[in-house]
Amino acid sequence: MEIRKVGAGGPKELNLNQNVRQLPKEAKNKAVSEDQVYISGGDEGVKKDWLVIYYGASDNGLSLISHENINRMEKIGSNERVHVVAYLDVGKEWVPTPIKNAKIFYVERDKNPRKITSPIVADLGKVNSANTKNIANIVSAIVKKYPAKHIALILAGYGAGWRGALDDSSSRVDYLSPKSLGKALSMINRKIGRKIDVLVWEAGAMASAEVMHALKPYAKYMVASEGDISHIMPYDRFLAKLEGKLEDGEVTPKELSKLLVDSARKFYNSITGNPHIPQMSAIDLSKAEKFFKKFREFNDALLSLTDRSRKDKPESELQMEYQVIADLFREAQTIRTSSGTYKDVFDFIDKVAKSKDVKDKKIKSLAKELSEIRRELIVSNYRSRKRLPNAKGLQVAGDSYEINHAYLRKEFNAETHWGYTLSQYD
Repeated sequence: MEIRKVGAGGPKELNLNQNVRQLPKEAKNKAVSEDQVYISGGDEGVKKDWLVIYYGASDNGLSLISHENINRMEKIGSNERVHVVAYLDVGKEWVPTPIKNAKIFYVERDKNPRKITSPIVADLGKVNSANTKNIANIVSAIVKKYPAKHIALILAGYGAGWRGALDDSSSRVDYLSPKSLGKALSMINRKIGRKIDVLVWEAGAMASAEVMHALKPYAKYMVASEGDISHIMPYDRFLAKLEGKLEDGEVTPKELSKLLVDSARKFYNSITGNPHIPQMSAIDLSKAEKFFKKFREFNDALLSLTDRSRKDKPESELQMEYQVIADLFREAQTIRTSSGTYKDVFDFIDKVAKSKDVKDKKIKSLAKELSEIRRELIVSNYRSRKRLPNAKGLQVAGDSYEINHAYLRKEFNAETHWGYTLSQYD
């Protein structure tokens, strides 16, 4: 990561008349370690109930959106129970914003809806925000500077489901794969000595089985959308709800996850016309392993219908059963996004479980077990009844023409066999 000093003064609308520590000259042009992410300001060292971190990988077309979302956070800001800290990276070639390069803000309440007036507590110059080590070092430095009982990490950027998320145009870095994102979170876990309590995706199509599989060891809960999002998020409503709930006592990670989904539900339902986010769910990652184990059994049972060497049933019966399930797959909720086509995994499973035409007892039983697991795994689910009426909280690759040999070699497919199932049933 290249670190460069920013000239004195900076954009007038940014509150730059403050003591922002700069890196020493010898650190210029070198990759920045956690110790070199100098942070000074805000409620340093004060332990609070929650630390909410906004990581805006916005050196791309999302720069104005991230600026708007931090402004929304400023409607509520930090308080005696909550630290709110925002990292924002904006490349020079993108639409004009009052911010350039990478900065960390300690978010404070203000009444200015157009300008970020919160104090800059770190000025990092040019940063590759889609680098795993940089993500880990920046987030870890924030966590250590602003201690809290619980941590919510919002990762904001472009998302593409099983293909990955977060890019950095100045550094010419495309999406980080789910495996690379897991590597970044793993480094954060090691540095801070614990899991992230709630991982939030302000990125499209990240409520994905493939993403959940890669990130399940590193966070307790995940909040994401199955489809595209406009990126305008109701953080003001969410922080106001959190502030109010904390007045009544502790807010658990599960409760905070549900607060986020509920804030999105009420905000987008209040918008006339189609909502900007057609779906959002909160996922309990501690139940993910249970789901994947049963999902593998389910896929193997589906694949057995295509096994021509089977002697226990007539081929005609196997073919009929296969056709019924293939039809149910096509009928299941489809999520079409700018990054690809996905299927709601639980809508497909529920259709199999409820269909009177599915005669295979093993497949039927496994589908019912998976439907029950959904009740534990998906702790909250919002969907637009007009756009995604049957979205139930988790999607998966849904078009056999979009996956490739690389997908089939991924750990996700090795452990679930979904790629093989998709190739047979799509």
